Amino acid sequence: MMYLLERWPGFEGLEKAQLRSIEKILHRCRYGGKATKVAKLLKDMALRISITGEERSAISFEMSFLAQQITVCNASLKKLYGEITKRVEAHPVGVKLLQMHGIGPVIAGTLVSELLPVARTATEAQSATYSGVTPIGRKSGKALDTAHLARGVNKRILHALYTASVVAINNSAVDRAYYQKKIRDYVGHPKPHVAALIALSRQRHRVVYKLMTTDARYDKEVLIASHLERIEKQREAAA
Repeated sequence: MMYLLERWPGFEGLEKAQLRSIEKILHRCRYGGKATKVAKLLKDMALRISITGEERSAISFEMSFLAQQITVCNASLKKLYGEITKRVEAHPVGVKLLQMHGIGPVIAGTLVSELLPVARTATEAQSATYSGVTPIGRKSGKALDTAHLARGVNKRILHALYTASVVAINNSAVDRAYYQKKIRDYVGHPKPHVAALIALSRQRHRVVYKLMTTDARYDKEVLIASHLERIEKQREAAA
């Protein structure tokens, strides 16, 4: 909607604009086929606004100023994202992490800065506990019916791994298959989707840890082959 606010701050003058002009701006906002419907609603809304001219001018001035500030912030964020991308791509571990599904420059940067120093000196299990993907129930004497993450968990790493898993199940067949398997395993759990995503994050942590502590590189074809081999063994065992 930034395009609309830049063109009609405070929607002043929007009621007189042609529907075609509003639709053109909405297409830039990626409204697609809904542009015509939304344009009609916006114009109808603008016609129903009943405030004095002075109040309308004051609102338009404030909205115009806010739109300028948002534009400056967006430019700063774009520049910051570019700098993060540049630094991650220049880091030997960061380059390897970027090959994994669901991991972009920001998540890779978080893992390199927060997890790599721990992975260099800790075992994979210790690193996973620190990352929060192996939560340990911690109950107090006053509230025996509640459980929390173990103390010392780095929530920034947990959020990065969890977010990467959410994205990965939409882009990786292997990650999606593992997630769906865990959904079946956690039938009856109060939040099976959350438990399945934590389990997927734990599985992906093993890969991240290996990339950080060895010379191994992320190979999608090898991963798919090992996944198919594991499924075949499970079928043979079941037969």
